[in-house]
Amino acid sequence: MTNAKTIKAIHSNVRPTSVNPSSDGMTPSKASDPENSVGDDSETHRSETAPRKGAVDRKIHLLAIELIEQSNLEFLDFLSRQIKGALHVVNEKRIQRRYWMGVIGGSLFGTGLAGFINELISLDHPVRMTIHVLLMVVGLLLMIAKR
Repeated sequence: MTNAKTIKAIHSNVRPTSVNPSSDGMTPSKASDPENSVGDDSETHRSETAPRKGAVDRKIHLLAIELIEQSNLEFLDFLSRQIKGALHVVNEKRIQRRYWMGVIGGSLFGTGLAGFINELISLDHPVRMTIHVLLMVVGLLLMIAKR
């Protein structure tokens, strides 16, 4: 039962109290708890929500500080490499998109121009001529938008 009480104390951020071996294993011993041995009978045990005293006031060893700084620098280096890689992928996709917009726009413009010239010569189908003009306009817009 002592192990379960210790685990509960660790999770609730409370210092574990010792268990009286003569009791049922559930009641904390008053003699071994320094807070309860002061003579304050109004509170028989420490509140589980009270913060541990002196937890913030502890000094950190110099090697621990160096290790923390080194791990922070390594983590920052890792993050910067990840960000650079992500930006590189985004830029490559942007370049590819611009390239394909130019290719598609140029082919639409070329198709529209060739069809427009053919329809202008025959003057048989004004609807086809309009379609070729629209193809040229869309092609021009794609080529302009790629920049």
